[in-house]
Amino acid sequence: MKALKCSRAVLGITAFISLLLMQILLGKAGTLVSRLIPYQSIDPYDSFAAISIHHVVELVETILDFV
Repeated sequence: MKALKCSRAVLGITAFISLLLMQILLGKAGTLVSRLIPYQSIDPYDSFAAISIHHVVELVETILDFV
């Protein structure tokens, strides 16, 4: 019974760290793609386009991870 609790805790910690690393990597990739796309003609004040592209890239990558 004690070994089950220990392995369950290790599994939980591993899942947490994996999701944290995945979120960090998706954020970096989203930022990279948003910097590559020229959007200044539709958003000259840089108020929404970069973050919108960043979130769309994260969404697409997350969907592709689960397919």
